[in-house]
Amino acid sequence: MGGHSASESANMANSFVGQSLVALLMTVPAILAPLGILFGILALIMSFPDPGEMGMGLIIMLGSAVCAVLFTGGWLMSVRSLRDELRARKLRKPKGLPKPLYAVTDDQARRWFEQHSGTLEITRENFPNSTYPFPGEPGYFRTQEDRPWFLTVGVSGAKMPCTPNTRGL
Repeated sequence: MGGHSASESANMANSFVGQSLVALLMTVPAILAPLGILFGILALIMSFPDPGEMGMGLIIMLGSAVCAVLFTGGWLMSVRSLRDELRARKLRKPKGLPKPLYAVTDDQARRWFEQHSGTLEITRENFPNSTYPFPGEPGYFRTQEDRPWFLTVGVSGAKMPCTPNTRGL
């Protein structure tokens, strides 16, 4: 129990097995719902002279059309999610990286890997969406304390982060 976020892999739907089960279970309704449209058309044709029965055929046809769109869309989304997970596994495996437990930005992940040096090389290829400069790029600072938006505070000389609007205070 405890505080699991929606993006955490403890959620069964985010695992490869969970996604496979969802795709498998969604296959049956995705196939059967379009057949309901055919049954609705058949009921509509067979009950042609009676307006009451024609309404039932129309309801079956429209209901099946809505279900076909929902179930087929859900099946396509689950297959896409499964393919994305397989693609992510292929990218993680050569680098020896585990499956992430939490969704984080590239900057958050980069900070963690900078604090735990030697785990992964800090390059633009490994963190393509990072907003901070990399080694060899202009404006790169080795440690967080070397960055100009850190202030020395108090008698102890402790360094604290500050936002750009409080930098000069």
